[in-house]
Amino acid sequence: MTIPRFYVSSSTHWRSGDRLDLPNEVIQHIQARRLTAGNTVQIFCGYSEEYVGILLSKQGSSQQVEIETVVLRPLPRMGKLVLAVSPPANERMDWLVEKATELGATHIQTILSRRSVFKLHEDKQSAKLSRWQRIAISACEQSGRSLLPNLQLPMDLLKWLQQPPVHGEGYFFLDPNAKLSLASALRQNGCQNKVLLIGPEGGWSEEERQSILQSAYQPVHVGPHILRTETAALTALSLSLASVHD
Repeated sequence: MTIPRFYVSSSTHWRSGDRLDLPNEVIQHIQARRLTAGNTVQIFCGYSEEYVGILLSKQGSSQQVEIETVVLRPLPRMGKLVLAVSPPANERMDWLVEKATELGATHIQTILSRRSVFKLHEDKQSAKLSRWQRIAISACEQSGRSLLPNLQLPMDLLKWLQQPPVHGEGYFFLDPNAKLSLASALRQNGCQNKVLLIGPEGGWSEEERQSILQSAYQPVHVGPHILRTETAALTALSLSLASVHD
């Protein structure tokens, strides 16, 4: 039987016998799953150590876990895998964050372009980012992933392109006019760190496309068909993941 996993934001390294105070959101999650004192749970904190322990009885609104075993999990072999994506609307972006986390994206950056369907006032961006972070945490808990992806507030495409390229990184953008497939480009490039740029469903404007072509990004395709943004993003992530584990 799979042990329920929960994320606790902490830099503390516990030992067997230590007692860990659970944050309120984890206690609520435990109650929703009908877990009680004596049940075994696994705690991860975003680094290589995870902790298997026993739920203790609640003391008022507080609850602790007594650590029984420290589990060392090897970190992923692949390097940085950045998904820079013009976000689809509403629930589809929530779904993309969940699946991109499961597939191993280390960074998820939303990119605003001329044809983006994602519209959000600046005063609501932080709340949306918090929602995506909660979705990513849940995906890590479910998938067994230890490291949380780094999610950032939306950024304008041209501002994103102004960042200087890092030596040793591979930069790819999906372009239906590209001659080279992403799979072939990954084999040829052999880079450990990858940045994948995915446009909106209406495509980049010609001005945006020219700006991308003048940057460090290599145009690639993932097949003969026009894909939805989230489908294209997950296909690109899957190909990148497969290139590491071949």
